Amino acid sequence: MKNVKLILASFCLVLVGCSDDDDPVAANSCTTSLMTYSENASGLFDGTATQEECEAAYTALMEYCADGCEADDAEDGVCSDDMDTWDAAAITELCGGTAETFTLSGTFNYDSMMMYTDSGCSENGESMDVSSYNITITFNEDGTLVDPEGEAGTYTCSSATTCAVVGGPTLTVNSDGTVTSTESWEAYCADSDDDVEYDSYTTEADCTANGSADGAGDGVWWEAGCSVGTWSAASGS
Repeated sequence: MKNVKLILASFCLVLVGCSDDDDPVAANSCTTSLMTYSENASGLFDGTATQEECEAAYTALMEYCADGCEADDAEDGVCSDDMDTWDAAAITELCGGTAETFTLSGTFNYDSMMMYTDSGCSENGESMDVSSYNITITFNEDGTLVDPEGEAGTYTCSSATTCAVVGGPTLTVNSDGTVTSTESWEAYCADSDDDVEYDSYTTEADCTANGSADGAGDGVWWEAGCSVGTWSAASGS
């Protein structure tokens, strides 16, 4: 271990300076990353590293690069351009493992909705019972879905509890099996049916004076808002 510490000290002198002017917290973080890498990396070179050791080594290397530990003018540096952006899934695959995937499955009924008058989902909340409208969404394990209008779509999940419809709301899978959907929007200009957006008008005055064309006067200003819905698994799903 003394030899390891001496090597790390040398790395510190070359890569982060270890001068009296350095931020001690940053220097400690860099040294910790190097120590973690050194303690887990030996098996990477002869192929004997376990999946856990490999992931620990590369995670430490990613943190070392993300923390800016390597000097910009370091010769034979270890940090590549994208190394600081590695996430857990990328590191798992780099080490020869398979990143865990998460999906939803089944049909869900839209039970209730909270509407808010701001995009932060906090102002003037109003509860609405939508269960009688028989609104459903169906998720397939391959990442596809059928939305409430019967249109095909896709979704992704970053964890067992966090998903998102592509181009739509974020989804939270709750412990009781229900799903909460959250979608927010800033104020915008559109037609009276909210079917066509007029993106060139960014104020209410310009929107209502124009709309489908300059001077048309048919633009409608739709205020910012947020909807939070609760979905429950349909019977038999």
